[in-house]
Amino acid sequence: MQHTAVVALYSLIFSEKFECDREKLLKIALVHDLGELFTGEIPRNVKISQAKIADLFAQLEITSLNQFIPTYGNYVKEYEKQISIESKIVKLADIASAIVYCNHEAKLGNCLMKELFKKTVKRYIDASAKLGIKVTEAEILEIFAKEYKDEI
Repeated sequence: MQHTAVVALYSLIFSEKFECDREKLLKIALVHDLGELFTGEIPRNVKISQAKIADLFAQLEITSLNQFIPTYGNYVKEYEKQISIESKIVKLADIASAIVYCNHEAKLGNCLMKELFKKTVKRYIDASAKLGIKVTEAEILEIFAKEYKDEI
C-alpha cells in the first residue's frame, strides 16, 4: 500500500502541470496495481523476458478485476493501455516511485539496484516524452538521486 500512496501523491503533484480530471487520475493511481491481488507481484524482468507469460498474467488480472471488482477494472485497463493523459501521468508517477525505491535500496547496499536504476531512469525519460516533457538523465538525478550523478 505504501507504493500506491506514493504513486497517488506523485500523480497529484505531476498533474498540476496538465489539464486533467484529478478524480479520475486518483482512481487510476489507487488501483493501478490492483490486479496483483489476484496474481501477486511479477518482477519487471520476468515481464520483459517472458512476454507470453506476462500477457497471460495481464489477462488474468483484467478478468479477475472485471469479475470481482468490476467498477475499477476499467481504470486498470486504461492504465495498462496508456490511453489517457491521466493514465500517462500515473505511469510517470509509478516510474518515479521505482526510481526512489531503487535509490533507497542502493543506499542500503543492494548492489543489484544500480543497473535497475539506470534502466528505470531511461523508462522515466520515455514516459515523460509521452507527456510532451523533455527531461535529461542529469535532471532526473538532480531530483531523485544526486549521489549517482557521477556514476550514471
